[in-house]
Amino acid sequence: MENYNFEVDEDTIIVLNIISRFLKKYFKYHSDDDVIAAINNFYSKRRPDFSDKNERDFIDLYFHHDHPFIVAGNIHFQNNTNLQQQYSDVVSWLRDIKWWKVPAEAAEEYRIWSREAYGKL
Repeated sequence: MENYNFEVDEDTIIVLNIISRFLKKYFKYHSDDDVIAAINNFYSKRRPDFSDKNERDFIDLYFHHDHPFIVAGNIHFQNNTNLQQQYSDVVSWLRDIKWWKVPAEAAEEYRIWSREAYGKL
């Protein structure tokens, strides 16, 4: 499932796989192709805003910095024009749907999936 429009290392692949699982489960993406298209679109929309940063810094900022559930929400928001018309930003939307704080179930899934992927945590 690694058909991204940007270079990824092993850690980023693990994080993107977890983000993908959240996109499918909580944001109702149906296929790997839908997920990859959403991630690639998010990347292409956000990357120009940080053209002064190198690729690694950008990847760290947008895919590693926040909890993968929040990143999945941000990806979904950036790919949904209806949400963008209703809300001024992703934070307003996540707060409105009570997901600004990662749901307990998603936090537990992250812990399990990370342990499976890394063999630790």
